[in-house]
Amino acid sequence: MFSMFEISLIIAFIFAIGFPISIAFFLNYIVYGRKKNKGFSYYSPTKSNIINEKTSYNKHLTSSSWDIIRKEAYKRANFTCERCGKKNTRLEAHHLNYNNLGNEQPEDLLVVCRKCHLELELEKENNKN
Repeated sequence: MFSMFEISLIIAFIFAIGFPISIAFFLNYIVYGRKKNKGFSYYSPTKSNIINEKTSYNKHLTSSSWDIIRKEAYKRANFTCERCGKKNTRLEAHHLNYNNLGNEQPEDLLVVCRKCHLELELEKENNKN
């Protein structure tokens, strides 16, 4: 039999995994609701699709081809944040679009400092909503 500690871990795991998923389904229902004569429809990507997309993207970001393109973009920007002009800081490459993902050109990237990158990502998220 399971000990109380093991049971509490299982319950915590189920809550941590299940609760966010149920919230996602609820939000999809609110956004998409019931379509007339079409029944219940919502965007519901499978866990495996999400994991595969993230895994391949993360794998790409650790590849040597990404490293070369990223460094070319840094040189083009003269190792300066192209948004705020900050020098001598850690730089990151921000995708302007994902059309050429895996086959990017330096022009597809914006060289930014960490602060500007976070701001860009927030702006992108706010524009989605």
